[in-house]
Amino acid sequence: MNELEERLATQAELIESLEAELKIAKAGRRAADGEQAEGDESAELRGLLEKKDAVIAELEKDLEDQSRKISKLRGSENETTRLKSLAENDKVEIEKLKGEITQLREQLAAGSPQSGADAGGLTGKLGQHEQAIDELKNTIDEKDARIAELAETAREWKRKYEFLAAEEPEAYKPAAHE
Repeated sequence: MNELEERLATQAELIESLEAELKIAKAGRRAADGEQAEGDESAELRGLLEKKDAVIAELEKDLEDQSRKISKLRGSENETTRLKSLAENDKVEIEKLKGEITQLREQLAAGSPQSGADAGGLTGKLGQHEQAIDELKNTIDEKDARIAELAETAREWKRKYEFLAAEEPEAYKPAAHE
């Protein structure tokens, strides 16, 4: 993420410097027109001006694309963090219910209840807790699948950014050689 933000900052600086060069070129063109400079210089400056305008447009487009991609990446990271937190909470709940089940089983095994209704109540509670554990396990499995999906999406975006960082985009090449 920091590399992308640094790249965005670098692009913004490059855009600003190109705009400054553009202003200088325009001022030079005005001065040349005012002094009745040769037509070749004026044509050269116009060509340079057009090239710089094209480079600025490409850089601005690239900057917008990268900003959108960073937003998507941050969104998927937040969703992954949220789902991991929910999964952790569910695991804590499972452990709590397992403890209660163990207690209920110990109560059933420890002594004979005074009435069949007490035994039925404990067995019913035991069944409810086991059902709750099963539901929580299913929820955890679903969330783990979603986390894996989001992690894969994040890895794909990172590979794309690494690829873009490895090669200099076409829009930068004319500015770098002039």
